[in-house]
Amino acid sequence: MEKVLFISTLLPTKLGGMRSLYYNLAEFSKRSEVHFILARCGPVEKRMLFSLPKGIIYSEIDCRRLSADPSSLLFPLQFKAMARIRSAQGKIQEYICKNKIDAVILHSMDVTFALRGLKAKVKAGYQLDSFSRYYLSKWRASHSPVAFLLAAIQLPLYAIIERVLFRNYDLLSYVSKSDASSRPSDSGKIFVLSQGRDPPLPKSSSRRDISATLFGRWEHPPNRDGLQRIAGRLGKIKGKVKIIGPNLPQGISFPPNAEPLGMVNDIDGYLSRSKVCILPVWYGAGLQTKVFDALRHGCVVATTEFTKRTFEENGFFAPSIVASDDLVACANRILKGYSQKSALQAYSDYQSFYKINNRREKEYARRIAALIRRKH
Repeated sequence: MEKVLFISTLLPTKLGGMRSLYYNLAEFSKRSEVHFILARCGPVEKRMLFSLPKGIIYSEIDCRRLSADPSSLLFPLQFKAMARIRSAQGKIQEYICKNKIDAVILHSMDVTFALRGLKAKVKAGYQLDSFSRYYLSKWRASHSPVAFLLAAIQLPLYAIIERVLFRNYDLLSYVSKSDASSRPSDSGKIFVLSQGRDPPLPKSSSRRDISATLFGRWEHPPNRDGLQRIAGRLGKIKGKVKIIGPNLPQGISFPPNAEPLGMVNDIDGYLSRSKVCILPVWYGAGLQTKVFDALRHGCVVATTEFTKRTFEENGFFAPSIVASDDLVACANRILKGYSQKSALQAYSDYQSFYKINNRREKEYARRIAALIRRKH
């Protein structure tokens, strides 16, 4: 049986944007012996629903020392964390050799770059976003000179980062086609694997008593800036509005109909009671996983042209994703024409997305298996 080792600085969870790690582990365990190493280079965030699929061989390695790598200067804000992760490379290499690991999958950019020197039959880097796309989209949304400067810096830096990664890996996976390298010479090493692999929910006809919900991790700049942009206008939405998620920015004033709840234990319950989910994101990289979450619970999505365009670039077209730069007016138009059919359409749209993403997950596992066979 093939042996596959996953490495990440994050624990697998069914909650939030890193669910792909959980579903990767679950899919690969159907055909391979799967190992998972948590590289601890600082406090591990304790969110709800951390879980490992059954049968995963789990271990931890503390990254306490610093192992400098000049190339990590390409990540000036993460340089110290990269140095800590890199200090574990020797121990992880021993683990690979001792357990006769066939393929190593480094999950997320920090370990993908810091541990690129690992030796294995097959190496894959996963969960890559384009820094240059992030800052370019931020500049287009804000016309900020600072964003323009950061975009100008990141364009050449990210090109160097990609060249380094392509030299060291057999496969690099991205969460969005928009983030993937556009160089034809790299195409054989590229795989796009999006989120949205939570099983579809039964279609519910229960009463929805919340007009609109906004949810996210509000310390994340695209989410924070979007919320600040529309917070004062939420009072114009006809009905109750709930704002869910941790780390709400201080000083935001919400109108009486908008209730900031912070982190809640039952996000699914709130979405299942909501007619509309508002996603105020004007810039970023990757895909907004929250679109998948909202549709899965039968919510119509009111979002920006930026978010909708990114989904369509990845083949995700849905009448339940409605775009406008005036999200309050957009939400009111949806609410005015809302009926039970609106929720049923959202459920159906998610089922279509799930089939695409589930198929790609299986293709990813087969691709790694084919690379292992080729190296034998």
